[in-house]
Amino acid sequence: MLIEFVNAPNKCFFGLDKGGSHSFTIPASVKHRLIDLFELSEGNLQTEIAFKIGQVFYPAEIRLGRVLNIRPHRLQDRKKTDVVKFQWAKFDNTKTMVRDKLDTLRLRILNGEINKSDFVRFRYVGDNIFELASSTIVALPNIFED
Repeated sequence: MLIEFVNAPNKCFFGLDKGGSHSFTIPASVKHRLIDLFELSEGNLQTEIAFKIGQVFYPAEIRLGRVLNIRPHRLQDRKKTDVVKFQWAKFDNTKTMVRDKLDTLRLRILNGEINKSDFVRFRYVGDNIFELASSTIVALPNIFED
């Protein structure tokens, strides 16, 4: 099953948000395929995965969450929505890898820039492993290659 998507890292990706989350929300276009693939449900909210860069593996988790829309004008209009996140806050070597590989982008975001041009590509390769590669709108070398 080919599952591939990109993410434009932001404060949460780098743990620069108030909660130090080191996470991001999976795009809606692949959310349901990942829920099915990893059998995420009320009884199985998260599963360990790995990010693969070259021949090195870094631990992370895929997590199912429920979000309640609290802004509708009428209480009966509130809806629960499923979100799927990748998270790695409890894995120090993964946090270090993200910081080291994307440090220039992290510093730009830390200085208030909103990232709209640099992306990390996630491609599912089986056995709970996602290969990572970087890309940008302007062609630059892949920083995840050694």
